[in-house]
Amino acid sequence: MSLLSGTTAESGAALFRSLRLPGIGVLGLALLTLFGCSVTPPAPLPLVADDVLLQALAEQEQQYTSLRGIAKVGIENNSGALRSTQIVLAEKPDRFRAEILSTFGQPVVSMASDGAIMSVSIPSQRQFYQGVPSAESLARFTGIPLEVRDVVHLLLHQVPLIAYSQIRSEPGPSLILTDLAGSRQRLDFDHLLRLTGASYFDGGEHPWMLVRYTQFKEEKGFPHQLDLSLPREGVEARVELRELDINLALTDDKFHLLVPEGIPVQPLPR
Repeated sequence: MSLLSGTTAESGAALFRSLRLPGIGVLGLALLTLFGCSVTPPAPLPLVADDVLLQALAEQEQQYTSLRGIAKVGIENNSGALRSTQIVLAEKPDRFRAEILSTFGQPVVSMASDGAIMSVSIPSQRQFYQGVPSAESLARFTGIPLEVRDVVHLLLHQVPLIAYSQIRSEPGPSLILTDLAGSRQRLDFDHLLRLTGASYFDGGEHPWMLVRYTQFKEEKGFPHQLDLSLPREGVEARVELRELDINLALTDDKFHLLVPEGIPVQPLPR
């Protein structure tokens, strides 16, 4: 998940000339000159060396390892819109848990993955699923067709990087990565060199994934809002994080679900 700017003093002057008002005279010309001089050109976007941006990115990737908090999640896809409140836990590289809560704060769907096994429990339907985590399985229960590992890293303010062979910086500041097949990734930073977004392209000009981070609570703090767009799949998602605990120790049992007594285990649907 570019700002466009533009207007010039010349266009303003051309507009006044086209009016052909009589008697504009010296005073009118003076006012036009004053008007033209008052337009301040936009400040140029900063250009930061690619090695500086890479270093900032590397330091950020090491900064956050786990989180626990409450997420307000909104997802829109071809099937409609879904809004939910969830308790989320994430730990690098690929451990994830989410509890989707009812209006009364009770879990209606629970899912957990330790990286090797993913379990999903739906108590109201007396259903329990288990299997190897995959993007298809995650999409089935969350609406987001990404691998669990990628979701964990995105939540922890770390975007997946392509296997780039070329790199260059652009004003913004931004970092452009290109792989041998011609796929590109643009990484955007703010003036504090915090990562604010990433765009992924498969050779063309239209991105297949957009990531945006906002709501930084402190100068070097953690972003509390993540916006994700997957145009090809028609998916738009927003995650607003609250009551966060960052870099806490999470025990193994947090990423496992117990099979409820009397309920058969079914394979994860694809």
